[in-house]
Amino acid sequence: MPTYQLPTTGYVIVHTVARDGHERDQVTVFIDSAGVMDDATATAHLVAEAEALRRAPANVSHTLHLVHRTGCGDRDIRTVGPVRGDGPALP
Repeated sequence: MPTYQLPTTGYVIVHTVARDGHERDQVTVFIDSAGVMDDATATAHLVAEAEALRRAPANVSHTLHLVHRTGCGDRDIRTVGPVRGDGPALP
């Protein structure tokens, strides 16, 4: 499996997925490692991602947590969810 060097500053989305009857999974995604976004732009991205998850399977819930990571530490901005999809349930 390849190894990736993640940036240490920028806007981050922590995406938690909980499928009914299974353990939660969590993925951290940098959406602005170049430092060009502001809070409003990053929040708009987060909200759009949450809306797209409404097409996900009905037996899976998603929580998105937006964090601004700086050299001085992390700043929590917004959490959206849990969002349950309205698509066909996974078997």
